[in-house]
Amino acid sequence: MEELRKLEQKIFEGYQVGQGDVRFLMEADLEHLKQAACEIRRHYSGRELLFCGSIVCPYGREIDVEEIRKEGLQLVSHGARRADLDMRHNPLDQRQVDALCEACRWLTRNTGLDTSLSHARLTQEQFCQLRQAGLKRYHEFIGVCRSRFDKLASRFLRLSYDEKIEVLKSAKRAGLEITSGGFVDVGETTEECNELVLESRDMGIAGLLIRSPEWIWNVPSSRLREWNPSVPLEDFMRRMAIARFIMPKVVLVVDWGVRAKLPEYTRRLLESGANGIMTGLDAEAFGVTYEDDLDIVREMGFVIA
Repeated sequence: MEELRKLEQKIFEGYQVGQGDVRFLMEADLEHLKQAACEIRRHYSGRELLFCGSIVCPYGREIDVEEIRKEGLQLVSHGARRADLDMRHNPLDQRQVDALCEACRWLTRNTGLDTSLSHARLTQEQFCQLRQAGLKRYHEFIGVCRSRFDKLASRFLRLSYDEKIEVLKSAKRAGLEITSGGFVDVGETTEECNELVLESRDMGIAGLLIRSPEWIWNVPSSRLREWNPSVPLEDFMRRMAIARFIMPKVVLVVDWGVRAKLPEYTRRLLESGANGIMTGLDAEAFGVTYEDDLDIVREMGFVIA
């Protein structure tokens, strides 16, 4: 525990965790590691927790501004502070980008939601246009570290690793915050998860989303229940705690797919350094309700940010 305390104090003084430190964290006592990760989280974000809702635009469909407005109002009624507009890599022409701008302006003006956009391959000029309309950040899900991307992720993600990095760079040059994420349980090792987190930090990622393989399939409602995780809970918790050491200031978000299959993981991952949860209509279809999420948030003493 003493060595963990020393590393924790160095982080408070601005130190960045390196590969050698990660190897040490891999061997540290899990309970002590979780405790230290939560202390780092509290140091930088207090009791704040991000409660983010997802508004999905199904692949192949036009942008429906009215539907986005309705779902945005629903998210606000359930306590969400951020809305992520998930384009699912729909090909977007300028007319649809204009529609997204209209939706962002309306959400900002009428709901106060902090808006983000995900999985939309746009130009830097289009990102600038959306930022001027009120968009705050862009999310591009990388999924797996560079060294294993072709083996584990290329078969179900539409863009290559380098293409994803280039989109994130374009969004960042346009003045947007950038966020990303990683899969759990697609054949990756804990070491490879740590590698992705280190890569994400070096890119200047402001938030990291932890997703289950539900996102691989086109129809999650028919496939998520077939997922039987092979990664033990202890490994999930260690990965989250190490991510907090590597990225002490960022928002670490647990996706609804993990919580739908493994409800107890919400609490356990929040106990390991996470400080965000993703919710939305897709989550409710699996019985992950806003009320259940909010109950856990309150019981654990978090304040929605």
